[in-house]
Amino acid sequence: MENRKTSFMKRAAMFVMALAVVLTTVLVPVPAKAAAADAFVVSSYTMAKGEKWKLNVYNADNAKVSYKTSKKSVATVSKKGVVTAKKAGSATITVTVKDSEGTYQAKTKIKVKKQITYAEAIKRVNAELNLLYVCAAELAEMNGWLENEEAVTYLAACADLVDEANAMAKNPNAYTVEEMEDELNAIAIMAEQMEGFLPVFAEPYA
Repeated sequence: MENRKTSFMKRAAMFVMALAVVLTTVLVPVPAKAAAADAFVVSSYTMAKGEKWKLNVYNADNAKVSYKTSKKSVATVSKKGVVTAKKAGSATITVTVKDSEGTYQAKTKIKVKKQITYAEAIKRVNAELNLLYVCAAELAEMNGWLENEEAVTYLAACADLVDEANAMAKNPNAYTVEEMEDELNAIAIMAEQMEGFLPVFAEPYA
């Protein structure tokens, strides 16, 4: 039983590291001026010791973005927003966006562990997908894309996946390892698709 558990954790760690690389390419399209009203970074993120993660912020107005960590011994952050997990513990990354209209801030709570489970992996990448979904839905509504049947179908599929992943993260014992791996794959694919849709939703629907 112990060997099976160890194998499970190793597979989870390897898969999560690979998935993190996929998600670091995704940019969240929230203009800096919207930061005061809407979240523009994920609120929390669980990392394994030694892991790196790019905290993405969309800079539509060529604003200045800076990052600061509350505890360098737990997690550091570079000028480009790359977070490195140093040791087990908690830290808060403060993201500051400055543009011609003002200064806005958001915080991401980082929790570093020796290892993370499939449920934690699903929860964290789903948080990013959910943020992307919210941004896409707002852009779609703003620019008239909700009149497009394909766009509405896509957004609904994304919302369903977010809900499904939330349920899985809350009750992981009800699912097999294969089902959780499939869910992580589905989230990664949807996030990549979202990257392509966002610039489209940012333009008026003709």
